[in-house]
Amino acid sequence: MTTSRLVPVPAGDDLMPALSSIEPGCWLQASGHLEGVEIKLPGEALDLQRTLRGRLVLVSLAGPSGGPFTVTLARHTDAGIEVLGGVLTRARSQGVTLFVQSTAVAPREPGVRREVVGVAPAVTSPAAAPAAPSAVPSAAPSVSTPPAPVPPRTWAEVAAASDDAEAEEEDLLPERGDLVDHFAFGLCDVIKANGDRLQIRDVKGSGRIREVVLSALKVMPPRPQGNKRCFRLQRRG
Repeated sequence: MTTSRLVPVPAGDDLMPALSSIEPGCWLQASGHLEGVEIKLPGEALDLQRTLRGRLVLVSLAGPSGGPFTVTLARHTDAGIEVLGGVLTRARSQGVTLFVQSTAVAPREPGVRREVVGVAPAVTSPAAAPAAPSAVPSAAPSVSTPPAPVPPRTWAEVAAASDDAEAEEEDLLPERGDLVDHFAFGLCDVIKANGDRLQIRDVKGSGRIREVVLSALKVMPPRPQGNKRCFRLQRRG
């Protein structure tokens, strides 16, 4: 678990001891103001370090706890703003804030033994040491074979399938107990079906019974109406 905190370094305190007081395993960043600064170039000897007089702005400081700490400094001169950088070897705080980031490791509970899958458990006592188990290779994970891609259908195949579907629908004919919506007679009950001929009875008018020949009509696919099928009968043209 990663944690972070801010640590202020009061003005007048030496910065290097404050940096050294941070526990190991942390990453440090800082900003603020410094004076009495000494820096050197990375990899160079200490006798090549440079002393910077006056107050400087600590633009950034970064490094692991224990150092080295790389800094970027800035100050105003007659020629404008001067930016300097190097490895910090000495400085006095004039108001600095440290940002400390650490990775906390959960402590191991006493008496609890952790095992890794596929690795023999650690032996806690020579007297209780079991015989070394023979290495058993773990079963290889099964890999499912993806289905073969279905090739796209051609326009001719799509048209043929559509024609087949229409043909199947056209094969459905009214039967006794169904309803028909005749283009001339309106909604009627089918009271008798004899091959190509239907006897239908008007259900919304006078109740007259008529006989129609399906071969002379276009029978549309049925649609539900209440608990019955209703076929639309159109003039074949």
